[in-house]
Amino acid sequence: MFTKGVVCAALLASSFNAIAADWRQVPGTKPLTILIDQSSLSRSGDHVKYRARISWADAPPEIAAKVDYQMVHADINCAERSNATISVTQYNKRHDSLGVKPGEPNKFVEIIPDSTGERVLEAVCKK
Repeated sequence: MFTKGVVCAALLASSFNAIAADWRQVPGTKPLTILIDQSSLSRSGDHVKYRARISWADAPPEIAAKVDYQMVHADINCAERSNATISVTQYNKRHDSLGVKPGEPNKFVEIIPDSTGERVLEAVCKK
């Protein structure tokens, strides 16, 4: 019985590793810290869907008291240099979800040159 439990635990642990996130920080985004989950990148033609974790180093006190970070699910069109938000989920310091805000996945907006958005585009669109 003990052996079966050990085998089950090992299989369960290995399955978690297979779906583990691979977070990489996007450079040059201060005062924001933006981490892109490399395992979430999904390419289709010029489009890349991705997950990002965004936190603020100097968030206003009224925000910092409630929100620790947010997870963004988005779609970048690398050729047209535009971005659409699929959803945003905010979390508190205990990692409790404060709610999901649906984005507009078909509404692409231009990414401004020399902006935080361009740093994300460079990180996500590189091949």
